[in-house]
Amino acid sequence: MKIRILILAVLSLMTIFACVVAKKYHFRELYANHNDLIHQASKYNEKPFLKAHLKNGGVCILDDKWTYDSISSQILGYGKYYDFKRNDVIAKQLNIHVDSVLLFETNTKLVADKSARVQAMSIMTALDVILGIACISMPKACFGSCPTFYLQNGDYQRLADAESFSNAIAPSLAYQDYDDLNYVARCGEELNLKMMNEALETHVVKRANLTVISKKKSEQVYITPDDTYYATSNGGRLINAKGAEGDVTGELLSLDGEERYSLADENALVTKEEIFLEFAADPHIERGLKITFRQTMMTTYALYSAIGYMGNEVGDIFAKLASSSESSDKMKTMFYDALGAIEIYSLQANNTWKFEGEMFETGPIARNHELLPLKYVSPESGKINIKLVMNKGLWRIDHTELVQLKKEKHTVDIKPHFLLKNGQNKSVHLQKLIDQSESYIVSMPGDEFLMGYTMPECEEDENYQVFLNAEGYYIEWMRESWLKDKDLLNLYKLMHDPVGWLNSETANYKKYEAKMEDQFWKSRWTQKNKSYESL
Repeated sequence: MKIRILILAVLSLMTIFACVVAKKYHFRELYANHNDLIHQASKYNEKPFLKAHLKNGGVCILDDKWTYDSISSQILGYGKYYDFKRNDVIAKQLNIHVDSVLLFETNTKLVADKSARVQAMSIMTALDVILGIACISMPKACFGSCPTFYLQNGDYQRLADAESFSNAIAPSLAYQDYDDLNYVARCGEELNLKMMNEALETHVVKRANLTVISKKKSEQVYITPDDTYYATSNGGRLINAKGAEGDVTGELLSLDGEERYSLADENALVTKEEIFLEFAADPHIERGLKITFRQTMMTTYALYSAIGYMGNEVGDIFAKLASSSESSDKMKTMFYDALGAIEIYSLQANNTWKFEGEMFETGPIARNHELLPLKYVSPESGKINIKLVMNKGLWRIDHTELVQLKKEKHTVDIKPHFLLKNGQNKSVHLQKLIDQSESYIVSMPGDEFLMGYTMPECEEDENYQVFLNAEGYYIEWMRESWLKDKDLLNLYKLMHDPVGWLNSETANYKKYEAKMEDQFWKSRWTQKNKSYESL
């Protein structure tokens, strides 16, 4: 009898539990089904939708006609509201104030002049047919970047002079970034800078100033990883450089575009390699090491993999990142923590290596020119030995130079005095960059902004070293091919054990590694291809 009662009790509990789970799952499935439905359009704009991730944790999905009232900053339309647990669903006429939204998702073309605030917060969806053959054949090598900046005509040069805030892949990750444009300007010179959107991305730019440093014509100014500027002069020539492959002195001796790089290890993507540098140096001077470098496609591949794993939950996941500073910080530093920087060591008198510091910048599109003061080298030594330790297959190094540190330099910030957007004068956009309070400009695929700056006057024997001081963030558009890659378990592994994930992905990465750089540049998005307005 007792056994029978026990069995009945267990069955009753199982029934109750099943009902609870079924009820909970039913409500979650409603949201999941709706989310699946809006991401299954077979043609661009065939099934327009707008999905708003709210600051209170709720989500609104408007998959019929909706409008944006720029006067009241409200989204108006009929749709469904899901609370933060996704259990309760309300279908009604919705008035959503933009200030209550963390992030939007849409496959609807947004008109810049009427809905710039919505554009600046939207993950767009683009179908593969828009991306072109290069992206379809190798989607994780499709061109992607933050804003790219050119002092010359960007249509005719491969590498940009700068790519800004490259780690800011969401509104919550925005930051201010300084880049060496490797340019010396004359006193009073009128200098034009082109900012381009060459990928399927939305760029939101709050600041695009030039930071200039006056210097003697015989000097060069470099920036350190902690954003300190030094005037320098020649401190010693490179006489020998060796990597695992042998002599690499020729690749590192001059700034000529001939880069030293290696392919990733065949057994594990997270594998260290070393380069040994020997300089002939003048004694009794304070020295620094200047390196010109950029990344390979390794971090691009990993980032696109992460976004692909998010699938049609990309907006939900980025909204969670925006509401958690801990998660945002983890996303920003994930690949740095896993792959590391270029570590710099100096050889001591007792024949041991002393850690001097490191350099790290994300992205394959522009060269970085950075300086690290050397604290532990002997000032009496006429020969300096340096060791670089870095992840194999991650870094392309064009130039290494030993310089004499002369003095720290003070900077002058210059704001643009004119701005053209796609060839047209845009005083409103210019004012937004000058104000730099809560204002910003939005750049869509194919957009080109030409900005003009005037260098200050200076002494006859002086000129200006020019740096870019930009601030903002960018949002990658979701690709149709990425939606098919949804894998939340792999995403969890990548986020919580990036080293383990990278090593497990070695064979897949090695299949494409040799071709990725070429495919990346072939899929570059410019007005020669299509502008956003023509989509």
